[in-house]
Amino acid sequence: MVSPFRNIDPVLLKEYHHLTTGQINTFFGYTVLPEIPVATATSLETFRELTIVAEALDRHKVAFVTLKGPLLAYRLNGDVTSRYYTDLDILVELPEIDKAVSALRELGYKNAGAAWPETKRIQNMLARHDNQVGFSHPDRMMIIELHWRLMATAPVSDRRLSEIVRSNLTEISFGGRSFTVLSDELEFLYLIIHGGRHYWRRLKWLVDADSFLRNRKIDRSKFEILVTELRAERLVAIFTEVY
Repeated sequence: MVSPFRNIDPVLLKEYHHLTTGQINTFFGYTVLPEIPVATATSLETFRELTIVAEALDRHKVAFVTLKGPLLAYRLNGDVTSRYYTDLDILVELPEIDKAVSALRELGYKNAGAAWPETKRIQNMLARHDNQVGFSHPDRMMIIELHWRLMATAPVSDRRLSEIVRSNLTEISFGGRSFTVLSDELEFLYLIIHGGRHYWRRLKWLVDADSFLRNRKIDRSKFEILVTELRAERLVAIFTEVY
């Protein structure tokens, strides 16, 4: 991973590929870009917001899974500021969406883009054709993507996808509380699917996958079962070739 990156303009790595200055300097082996304290502060504020949102969801008795974001940075590198992210991704079961929306609105969040419909009929129509709604906070400049399905399109039914997620969850503790996240095997596959569907056009995703292989222990048999279940053989093959 180091040698190819040294042939790329570090500013391009930062501005387009969304690598942090810490990641870039590590790849080059010396300081090519100065650390930016405001970027570190923003990451810490985003993690703080996650704890605020988590407490609100707890009050509304909404079980949720945290996707990517600061907790992925912590899992991979032990530091919530170690990778770039701009929003929070929260996954809840579809029947819990109404309560989750209420929790976010109580915190002052407003819809960003299409709003979660008020009527069940329109909710069901939206739920069939998408997997998330967006929210933004006008004062704290935070963005949340509230998911009811792990992927917008999947090769299995929504019910089966939910079963796969529920059977591939784990807990991590950080910042004085416990968070539910995807298992290492499903998180790693999720990153591969996400990167593959975006044609790996940002090296950030490849760096995340590389960090997963270096820093986490993937159970190969469990991973292969998930690959088969989610019919992701082609995307995994592409990742293997790119990597």
